[in-house]
Amino acid sequence: MATIFTWEPENHGSALHDWLWLMTNTKKTLHQSIPKMFKLYTEYIENNARLVNPHVQKLAEKAEDIDPSKNGAAVITAFTYFHNPYFAKRWCNESYQEDFEALWTLLGE
Repeated sequence: MATIFTWEPENHGSALHDWLWLMTNTKKTLHQSIPKMFKLYTEYIENNARLVNPHVQKLAEKAEDIDPSKNGAAVITAFTYFHNPYFAKRWCNESYQEDFEALWTLLGE
């Protein structure tokens, strides 16, 4: 997960889009490759507001660092389906990337 917070944009395309895609795919990959650890994370961290709230705040701050014209908290909330472990079983849907891009389009990018 450190990569999500240390990621730096390249000089092409939309940096916020690329970072959100990295974040969603990082969580998806972790879910698929280490399911027991992901389940532990879900049960322990996601159910503990003292731990999850600072994590979500850091994600929002990173989103705003990448694109100061966007409200980071709103962006992270909008993309909850793609990064919140509650939805992990749905991340294998064939329309996963298409759904991500449709949501991205709603941001007006």
